[in-house]
Amino acid sequence: MINLEKIFGLFDKDFENSKEVYVDFTNVPAYWIGMYCKIIDNYSLYGNNLLKALGHEDIEIEFMSDNEKPELMTDEIMDAWKSLTFDRAFSYIKRINIHDKEHIQNLKDSNRPELEDRLQDSIDYYIESEEYEKCALIYKILKNYLDR
Repeated sequence: MINLEKIFGLFDKDFENSKEVYVDFTNVPAYWIGMYCKIIDNYSLYGNNLLKALGHEDIEIEFMSDNEKPELMTDEIMDAWKSLTFDRAFSYIKRINIHDKEHIQNLKDSNRPELEDRLQDSIDYYIESEEYEKCALIYKILKNYLDR
């Protein structure tokens, strides 16, 4: 039988009076900028892997005959993947408050040479998909980044 007293005894009973400080690094602008770049950087790598997995010859749909099997629509799959990628990346970059001096300083201090290109890629994508509100926000962030 599991001894709950022993398991819970492993944890610090005086947690509230502990002098240790825990910082949530997922709630700072540097993290958001890093995740934004990482997601867009991994877009093509994971997209290609997705296509390979979906289009692999060994994958068979057992209940369909050969003439009933759908043709792999790579363009549609990549469009959906692109949409998911840029929307997920946007969920991070939209947290940057261009009116907060700390956020702008983090943006300017970020030593990411690819950030300008990633922001421009996002602007291009959202222009293509006609989401101009997102373009405007990303453009403001890009402008603040370039004014360093």
